[in-house]
Amino acid sequence: MNPRLLFIAALLAGASAQAEQKTVYRCGQTYQDSPCPGGKVVDVADERSEAERRAGLETARQQAELGSKLQRERLDEERGRRLAGAANLGAPSKKPPHAEPEHKFKPEKKKKQKAVARATLKPNKPPKAAQTG
Repeated sequence: MNPRLLFIAALLAGASAQAEQKTVYRCGQTYQDSPCPGGKVVDVADERSEAERRAGLETARQQAELGSKLQRERLDEERGRRLAGAANLGAPSKKPPHAEPEHKFKPEKKKKQKAVARATLKPNKPPKAAQTG
């Protein structure tokens, strides 16, 4: 819809609402335009000046325009993600990209207990004498 038409429609709606000045009743926790048992009349007169009303409508129009722009950007981004995912025709990865690397550092193997036990059972040999000559 054309933003100018939207703005003009909002101005006309505001002007017609101002001309009618309906009576509003508070009935418990709800508000309505018809009287109810125990309902109280609520003053709903708009005390803003015409300039303040126009400024409010302009702000609302700008916010709506910004919201539409952000929605288009989000939809474009989502569409791009879907297309990028569809372009990957290979098999899906089993691991997510943030998973641990495939190569892990392995701790050193401990010496087998049997080999250590055998070494301790051998009799101590006297050290060889240093040859002088």
